[in-house]
Amino acid sequence: MFNYRETFELPFKYKIPNKTNQFFRERKLIKNYFKFLKRKFFIYITGQRGLKVDYIDSKAKRILWINMTAPSLGDSLMDLSGRSLINNKCIDLFTDHSNAFLFENDKFFRNVYSQVADVKSKYDLVIIDSFSPRSFSIKVQVAKTIPYVGLFGFYNGPEVNRVLFSHHRINHLQGYEKSKNEINHTAKNHLFINQSDKKYIDSLKLPEKFYTIVIGGEWGYRTYNDWESVIKKIREFDKYAELILLGSINGKSEAEKIHSTDPLLINFVAKLTFLQTAEVINRSRMTLCCDGGLMHAANALDTPVLCLLARLSENMQLTRTLKYSCIEDKENVNNITALEVFDEFTRFNQTL
Repeated sequence: MFNYRETFELPFKYKIPNKTNQFFRERKLIKNYFKFLKRKFFIYITGQRGLKVDYIDSKAKRILWINMTAPSLGDSLMDLSGRSLINNKCIDLFTDHSNAFLFENDKFFRNVYSQVADVKSKYDLVIIDSFSPRSFSIKVQVAKTIPYVGLFGFYNGPEVNRVLFSHHRINHLQGYEKSKNEINHTAKNHLFINQSDKKYIDSLKLPEKFYTIVIGGEWGYRTYNDWESVIKKIREFDKYAELILLGSINGKSEAEKIHSTDPLLINFVAKLTFLQTAEVINRSRMTLCCDGGLMHAANALDTPVLCLLARLSENMQLTRTLKYSCIEDKENVNNITALEVFDEFTRFNQTL
């Protein structure tokens, strides 16, 4: 009943990149253990303990996937990426309202909900992202007596390649229909842009060939502060290169500063929705960025990515099927020089 190893052991037989050893070195495990006990207790008092299964039954045709604990757009894309492996099922998604728009035009989810009152369907099985009280409270309200499987389950704490985790876990729940190599060579994010956003981007009359650069970020150690120097070096190499700046409100002031020194740039920072921005990325020759939601969107759309990473290496964030090049630093992307970025840009661009 109290197998604490569930919080750090992968729930499938194949190994994937993870930072379990680092987690044990750096964290106070007593806090993690109490979280584990709290989750066990919540499952018990809500009557869910006996409903847990560890497979997706072939007879289960109607599935609800609850995804409530992914804290960001990128994490949500990664955690739900394994849905592409589920065939011949009607799958609905319940997710946080801030992430729901990502899946409204999805080819795998039939319906997308973010309000309990909107869920009217009956289900044969529920997939729960994490055995957290937040996710289980939704399950109890919309499908209290229905069997469930966990994606991460009690796994909590160690960093892991979330795309590979999602794919390998779903593959495990379906009886290992695919081999380890098949999963590792095909696993990726998925994102589908609606027609209205595509039409809006059409109306902008973008250049035929252009590069996108993502400005700003939420975390200092993975927010690059010298794109201006990178752009200057690109201009020295190709004066008329078509460059488009992208990003959200946290990059607005920096983008305006860069644009003021280079009026040939197109600045769309904080001027487009996330999906509109993703469609611009979809049409670009290459995206230069740091780790973040737009990097994962670019990966989902098969756009070549030159990414700057810190603290998490490429094997933790990316998969083999993607077109990418990475420059990594152990601590902070700002330890990477503009010359290093430019040199890798020119080298990678020659391969496209």
